[in-house]
Amino acid sequence: MTNPIRLIDRPPEDQHIGRGQSGEVFRLDDEKILKLFFSHIESHTVEREYLATSMAAELGLLVAEPFEHVRVGGRHGLIMRYLEGLVLLRKVGKRPVGMTLALVALARWQTRLHGQPAGAGLPTMKAVLTHQVAVSVAGEGPIAAAARVLRDGADGDRLCHGDLHFGNIIATPDGLAAIDWAKAYVGVAEADVARSELLIRYGGYGRFMRRYPPARILRHMSAEWYLFWYCLLSRRRRRDIMRWRLPVAVAWMQGQDTMFVPGLTRAIARMTARYR
Repeated sequence: MTNPIRLIDRPPEDQHIGRGQSGEVFRLDDEKILKLFFSHIESHTVEREYLATSMAAELGLLVAEPFEHVRVGGRHGLIMRYLEGLVLLRKVGKRPVGMTLALVALARWQTRLHGQPAGAGLPTMKAVLTHQVAVSVAGEGPIAAAARVLRDGADGDRLCHGDLHFGNIIATPDGLAAIDWAKAYVGVAEADVARSELLIRYGGYGRFMRRYPPARILRHMSAEWYLFWYCLLSRRRRRDIMRWRLPVAVAWMQGQDTMFVPGLTRAIARMTARYR
């Protein structure tokens, strides 16, 4: 983005329509929203989301296309296209049939995302994952093994969302749209799929999932169903996705509580053992 960042007044508090991990969303009019990032989010992250979302729109994908980078007080913001619809996670809820169909739809959307080479300007997958692996809390052995996989792996040229899951997909009247592109990079499609598969399997565990192990079987079944359909639709191989699971999983381990840590830790230990 080469244009100067425009300063605007405070957002309309009565039009607050959402809140996520990186910021808040305000409705401006029938066609536009303001995504106002929290004060600790730096400009390069905002620029990364702007570029990645613009790139996805150019590839013909339905996204909240950005129009302008702005500042509100000391906070960065993006004025973006308004998408009418519900977050897919809320739409399908706990309905098994809805969840099953939604996983197929997610696999189809991600297949379209990976169908064409990305443009220039985004960070590379290897640079992003190498940094995250180096500061991971997964332990010395897993970090060393993950670093070797990254070093020996391909670079890739696909646009990767970097955090694609049900919470970042909106079901609109025109189809599914992905939001929150601040973790996007250019790289290997299989690594992006590995991230989504791990999120389905270990991400966002509530009390019920943590306390009752049998309930976790549904998560594992969902992850396997998703992988099956992605491989079928994209004609990519499951074993190629599995190669990227270790560095992606180790990179995810940053001491946060947004995952089921015991399960992911055990999975990392199993994967690390294969590289000894």
